[in-house]
Amino acid sequence: MLRFHRFGYQSALASVYLAAIGIFFLASSTSIDCHATESTPMSTTTPTTPPSTASAPPATTIPFIRKKPDFGGEACLTMVLQNKGLPIDQDWVFNHAGVDPTQGRGCVTRELAKVAQATGLEIGPVWYDANTEAEIKLCWKHLLRDIVNGTPAVVVTHDAQNIERFVLVLGYDATKDQLIYHNPNVDGGQSQTVDRVTFINRSLLTAQNQQGQPTQQIVALRTGGDINNNRLPAPTNQKYTDADYAQHIRQLKNRLPNDDFKIVLQKPFVVVGDSGIDDVKQTATGTVKWAVDKIKQDYFSKDPEFIIDVWLFKDPTSYKKHNVKLFGNVPDTPYGFYSPSDRALVMDISTGGGTLVHEIVHPFMETNFGRCPSWFNEGLASLYEQSSTRNGHIIGLTNWRLRGLKGTISAGRLPSFETLCNTTTRQFYNDAGTNYAQARYLCYYLQEAGMLVDYYHAFRKNSINDPGGYETLKQILKRDDIKTFQKEWEQYVMKLRF
Repeated sequence: MLRFHRFGYQSALASVYLAAIGIFFLASSTSIDCHATESTPMSTTTPTTPPSTASAPPATTIPFIRKKPDFGGEACLTMVLQNKGLPIDQDWVFNHAGVDPTQGRGCVTRELAKVAQATGLEIGPVWYDANTEAEIKLCWKHLLRDIVNGTPAVVVTHDAQNIERFVLVLGYDATKDQLIYHNPNVDGGQSQTVDRVTFINRSLLTAQNQQGQPTQQIVALRTGGDINNNRLPAPTNQKYTDADYAQHIRQLKNRLPNDDFKIVLQKPFVVVGDSGIDDVKQTATGTVKWAVDKIKQDYFSKDPEFIIDVWLFKDPTSYKKHNVKLFGNVPDTPYGFYSPSDRALVMDISTGGGTLVHEIVHPFMETNFGRCPSWFNEGLASLYEQSSTRNGHIIGLTNWRLRGLKGTISAGRLPSFETLCNTTTRQFYNDAGTNYAQARYLCYYLQEAGMLVDYYHAFRKNSINDPGGYETLKQILKRDDIKTFQKEWEQYVMKLRF
């Protein structure tokens, strides 16, 4: 597919003429929409007689912007809109184009045209026939009129590798018969020049008509007119926008082990799985979205600091094989884990969704309560391994950890709550079985007593002076004698059933 764009500009110098030419193919039954793919340059002879209008190279008042990957059109449109006084960036252009971020690409012609029109720019007919020399000359006549009227252009031309690239045409120098343009695809791409005939040849591409026959087109989005601020969308305060997700997914697609892996965007996560698109969508909405909505409702005000991938492997074989391939390690748990360094939640989803809910808690805790000790981080996360709702809020249910905890209590080997609260990360994971269970069922008790949410917020607030949360626990329980409370709690635990 191909893409092309043009945009309005007013020169301060009457002797400066700005040009606009572009080629695109709309992805429909009538034409193809250009999108950074290879196309065939037109074989028709292009007009070689230069325009008679005299001109001089333009003063470079339009800012140069280096594109983000595959955001060439967005960068070019941004240059023009910034020059017209609109304080936006190339992400803004993408975000208002309506592109599905999971496609992992930048805008195509029709999408950029949508944004240009939304700002109030007059884009003209857009697609021009260019099958004959007469049609090419007619198109050039219209483009020259734009030059005289001071309208710049975003143009798709073929580079040396026959790959289409967006450039922003700034002006025409009749003394040298050259076009002057910004090239956002390279560092230092400002104010480059190319002779007019070469430019026209690079801009002629081949499309298909309704009958599937090849046809030639020049596609130019005029951008005359003024910015209409009343028509512009309201700004967003999202930490990560669709543009961020599109860039992230573009890179992620290059890492997918094979075509079985499908991507679903479930903000703030990107969910990837190899069990089929329907299963991935179901887990994304039924588990990921549900868990995120519920834990944010009671605990977390901020999304994770980074975009995090949720890898859902369909079975143990896929889980082990792709852990090695993607992360370089054999997993030490058969269920799943959160890797902050890889910014990934990694699951064998065939074991169920409980571990997924557990692991979702960790990146939220990391961002919202960075001082949280391991005992409470894992205690709260493991509480929701087996979860449901009560009065619209998430609750943890009893689960498989109960049996081991009862055995430890019966053997008289359970550490005190004071010891638990003061364990270091290393100490906590050295006896993970006991510590996980004790932390989980302390959280379970607080939940059933209606104190857990209050404890989290009080602990987070007091964490500088009470890094382990022990003093806050006493305050929430309104108990100074925690040893006596622990004996009562142990009796409570022994009566629980799973």
